[in-house]
Amino acid sequence: MVNFSLVADGLPIPSGTFTLGLRYKIAKGWHTYWDGLNDTGMPASWQLELPDGWTAGEAQWPAPVRYGIENGVVDHVYMDEATILIPITVPTSTQPGEANIRVSSKWLVCEEACIPEKGDATLTVKVVAELQASVVPEAIAKSRGRAITRGWGELSQQAPTLAPTTKLEEAVLHVHVPGATKLAFFPGRGSSPAEDLIADGETEGNTLRIPMHQRTGEPLTVCGVIEVTRMSKNKTLQTSWHSFDFTPETPVVSESKTESTSKPATKPE
Repeated sequence: MVNFSLVADGLPIPSGTFTLGLRYKIAKGWHTYWDGLNDTGMPASWQLELPDGWTAGEAQWPAPVRYGIENGVVDHVYMDEATILIPITVPTSTQPGEANIRVSSKWLVCEEACIPEKGDATLTVKVVAELQASVVPEAIAKSRGRAITRGWGELSQQAPTLAPTTKLEEAVLHVHVPGATKLAFFPGRGSSPAEDLIADGETEGNTLRIPMHQRTGEPLTVCGVIEVTRMSKNKTLQTSWHSFDFTPETPVVSESKTESTSKPATKPE
């Protein structure tokens, strides 16, 4: 149900970094899972086999979509296609020429039933001595268009009365984004769960209020992604995704570049 393959965004150079994409092409009607807090399912896992001295950075998962609400669960999934981006650094000692990257991956793909699958893929990349222009594969470009960025980015650079706020008070997560038409919360892996994510995890408007559940004997930890849909200056709806990780005593304020997608002002996703 899933076709697994590898793509890269350019020609590697010694002491340089390029992006490796783990592409999962998903059959129509089926879905795989985000690396966050889900009621069912599990995210993809993988093992990289890189040339000697090459190193992999932190994987960048594209933003998922909420799924399964009508069945009484909340999952965060990918449909049609998902490409996970991994920065790969090439050591200075690498000589120009071809190099092979191999990846073995496992994933769970579901429709009415779930099927565990696995696959292996190999990508041959050409190392060149100097940086050269290249075309970014469509799969990587799409994934970057749904990038999850740290903090509020450009939204936080607006006037104080227009800047978003996120706070955790008495085990309730409060999110306010002036100008937003829709907000949703995707709890991250390791987050305390919401009391009722089906009812409270998504709202039409600019304010989200989510009571969180603190397990007995465990600290209250809230992390995850806020999906923001808002009207742009050119009257189109834009969606962006912002991650945070904090305790009640330590709210996060971070600067980042915001990735967003634009679409006609008809209906939020």
